[in-house]
Amino acid sequence: MRGHVIARTAMSLALLGVAQFAFAQDNAKAVKSAITESMGALGGGGPVKIVNADTLMLDPKSAMETLESFARSDSPKVRHFACNYAHGIGMATKDSGLRKRIVGLLVAAANDPSALVWQHASKDLLRYRAVDFSGEAIALIAARVLSKTARREDYRLAGVARITSLLPVLGAALVDEATVEENGYVGRWYGTPGWAARLARARMDVSEDITRCIAMIQGEADVITRVGVLLHDLGYIKQNATLKALAGYIASSAHLPPADPEFEVVGPAHAQYAMDVVTRSFDGCPVAKKFLGAYTEEEIANVLAWIADKTN
Repeated sequence: MRGHVIARTAMSLALLGVAQFAFAQDNAKAVKSAITESMGALGGGGPVKIVNADTLMLDPKSAMETLESFARSDSPKVRHFACNYAHGIGMATKDSGLRKRIVGLLVAAANDPSALVWQHASKDLLRYRAVDFSGEAIALIAARVLSKTARREDYRLAGVARITSLLPVLGAALVDEATVEENGYVGRWYGTPGWAARLARARMDVSEDITRCIAMIQGEADVITRVGVLLHDLGYIKQNATLKALAGYIASSAHLPPADPEFEVVGPAHAQYAMDVVTRSFDGCPVAKKFLGAYTEEEIANVLAWIADKTN
């Protein structure tokens, strides 16, 4: 009798294994088919058929195998969507090896000849952590920072990957933000490669650059630029000092000015912009990211209490 029970159990486990293998094969096939159909539509100039994250996560490793092949396409649009889908997997997975693989793909794409590809890849890479960058990815970023064609995006990536060996190079790229606009630079100080270099150094714990970044942002006279744009730079730096600065905006009752001066409807609250930055940028935040304007008074109070506990 016992032998029959063992035999039946073994048979059941074997059948379960076969079923799981078949299920995994079905998932892999479904993922590859969805991606291929989407890319075919892009390459043919037809309407975009978006592959949602749930489909990609059915078998993320099979998805990456397929996406890596499309990332070598002759079409910039196809390469862009391949990177975009890969980034979606990167934000959803906790597999450290898979995240490094995705970051490697995006780092290579950040040097793509097409602005559509490299600009989006560079921006997406800001969402990762230093541990997600392999030695090969770090070497690629370092090579670009050391080149004569280094972009401000490359400097920011050096900060994300925490390539501390580049601190002297980034230091040499700094500018005097307070006077750069008076010396023939077309644009504002926060658009210069020098500012990107300072942000990267601040993220890598250089105290004088942390202080300088906060001072420059707090001193920006245009409140729309300061709150709507530059608070994101405080989030990029990811230091307790910048978190404290953001807390000041979260605790504020101020609003942006009306979009149309003819109407007396105030703009969004400073607190909503700052909450958006903190929930996106800082690990451990007790409130999940929502859309701008959706954060409640209770959530704001919770985040302020969390910041006070974290920074004191």
